[in-house]
Amino acid sequence: MLAVAAGSAIASNYAMQPALPEIAADFGVEVASLTTVISGAIAGYLIGLVLLVPLVDRLSPRILIPGQFLALALSLALAARAASPDALIGCFVLIGATTTVAAQSSAIVGKLADASRRALSMAAISAGISAGILLSRFIGGLLVQWLGWRGALLV
Repeated sequence: MLAVAAGSAIASNYAMQPALPEIAADFGVEVASLTTVISGAIAGYLIGLVLLVPLVDRLSPRILIPGQFLALALSLALAARAASPDALIGCFVLIGATTTVAAQSSAIVGKLADASRRALSMAAISAGISAGILLSRFIGGLLVQWLGWRGALLV
């Protein structure tokens, strides 16, 4: 479950990359000016690594992971309603921070897994993260074609 959670969370950082031309057209700006959306997600992820991942040592995973997924869902909903490129970038900083569920999943497994299965468990989390990153662009592109970029964010 943590591998699926990690992959699902991290996918939110990358799923909109194929949609940048459509987003730019919607806002009436050049695509180049929206590349900072992706940078915002990565900057947010770094912030989340510093501020949110250490919460694994203080909070139960049963509270932390669902709580952070709720924050991620709210951030994605805010992004879907963004009225300007700057607002969208700000939303993607929040999205990036909350996608650190992926890193938290690794920390949880490292902390709680039985020593005899720890490496296998960590490998499963890594595979989930990799699958999330790789599949997100493809699935995100399909969702954008079917639902538009705002609808894709809501999915």
